[in-house]
Amino acid sequence: MQTSLAHRTTWLRSDFTVEYVEAPLLKRFHQVKIPANKTQEQGEFIEYKQNFDRLFKSALGSLVHQYYEQELFTPSIKNICNRLIEIGTPPKDIEHWQLFIIKLLNNTKNDEKFGWLFKDRAVSLNEVEFIVNERTIIIDRLFIDDGILWVIDYKIAQPAQDEPLESFIKRQKEQHAKQLLFYKQAMYEIYDHPVRCALYCPSVSQLIEITD
Repeated sequence: MQTSLAHRTTWLRSDFTVEYVEAPLLKRFHQVKIPANKTQEQGEFIEYKQNFDRLFKSALGSLVHQYYEQELFTPSIKNICNRLIEIGTPPKDIEHWQLFIIKLLNNTKNDEKFGWLFKDRAVSLNEVEFIVNERTIIIDRLFIDDGILWVIDYKIAQPAQDEPLESFIKRQKEQHAKQLLFYKQAMYEIYDHPVRCALYCPSVSQLIEITD
C-alpha cells in the first residue's frame, strides 16, 4: 500500500473444341442512373458519421479535460478556436462548439463546488495513468481530502432535449458506474485510504457520486 500519489476472357471447351464467345459492344453512356434503393451505402454512411461523431466527441472531451488540467477556465476565443481547429472541427461548427466550451467552463467557475474540486492541495494529480491487470486507465483528477481519496471523472455529456435533471443523473450513473467502480477498486488496492468516486458534469453543474 502507498500513502502518497505518484496513454474474361472466358473459354468454353467441348471435346477439345474451343468456341469463341463474342463479347457485347461497349457503349458510352452520357449518364449513369443510380438505383433509388441504396440501403447498403446509406447504412455505411450512417455508420461512418456515427463513428466520426464519437471520435469528435472524444476529442472535444479531451480538450475540455486539458483546460481543467491546466486550470484555464477563461481561455480566449482565439485559443478555443485554434484548439477546435486542431481537433478537426468543421469550420461551420466552430462557433457552436466555442459557445459549448465557454458554457462548460463558466458553469464550472460558478459552481459552488468549484473551490473544493480544484482546491490547491498538497496531494493531488490530474490526468494520472495507471496500469491495472494489463489495462491502462487514466483518472481525470485524484486527490486526498480529509483522509479520503477522491476519484473524479469529468463528463461533458448534456441532457437530452426536455430531459429532467433527475433522469439525466440516473442515466449518467447507469452508463458510467462500472467504469468508476473499477477505478475505485484499483485505487483501494494501491493506496492506504478509503476511496470515493464521482462524476463531474459541468453541463448541469453536478457532482454525481457513484456508490456500490
